[in-house]
Amino acid sequence: MPPRGGLQPMRLSRPPSSPAGVPLGAGMLMLLGCGVAGMFVPVTSAWYPLLHSINLYGGLGIFTLYIAYDTQNMINEYEMGEDDHLKHAVDLFINFKVIFQRVLLLLMGRSDD
Repeated sequence: MPPRGGLQPMRLSRPPSSPAGVPLGAGMLMLLGCGVAGMFVPVTSAWYPLLHSINLYGGLGIFTLYIAYDTQNMINEYEMGEDDHLKHAVDLFINFKVIFQRVLLLLMGRSDD
């Protein structure tokens, strides 16, 4: 029988969070793996453009989904009475910053011949 008490009442009072957090976390690990692998692969290798594209487009998709995930978490926390506006603003700022950087990288890599 598991021990009772401690943080159990707090855990039971929270609504279940969105199940999208686990796949998004796995996607972040994939981006981390591609970034680390890209540091050790020479630029002249055939793998470098593939790793760069996975990092660029995958990151764009994952952080776009993170905006929806964070927004849903904000709504759930507000309904529970938690009013931490600064934390939510920072979460969205980081998401939009990463998306903006990746869109800039996409536009810089485009050739206008």
